Amino acid sequence: MRSCDRCDEPAVKVAIHQGADNGKQYFCYVHAVERGLTDFPMETVRAVAEAAGYSVHAVLFLTEALVRADGVESASDVWVAAIRSAKERFGESAGEALEHWQLLSRGSIGEVYLALQKTEVLQETAELTQGDFAAELTLADLLDAV
Repeated sequence: MRSCDRCDEPAVKVAIHQGADNGKQYFCYVHAVERGLTDFPMETVRAVAEAAGYSVHAVLFLTEALVRADGVESASDVWVAAIRSAKERFGESAGEALEHWQLLSRGSIGEVYLALQKTEVLQETAELTQGDFAAELTLADLLDAV
């Protein structure tokens, strides 16, 4: 898993620039927002992260995964979107990235989703409860299931 050029978070965006060094720069979600590579309402995201007890990066990852999903109507849709997004973005390092953000089970993914559900970060969300995410599946189970 490649890290951000500015911190130890997983890199999620690449900036390719031309010039003397013709190089690539790799950024985590927060540094990508700072560089204008992506647009998230950071004040709201920080509040969601604090309320959920997870990092801003975990909240931004799940937000992006849900936006990319075809639709979310159930808890299974939420965790499948998260796992698919992690696999697409990080390949064989998907588990490592999710562990880094402490998204270790359906329950942890659900905690972040439920905090997001209370905001306007996501346009449309399914009204779910923590009980909807209660199945005891580990990260390994989730990675194997999708």
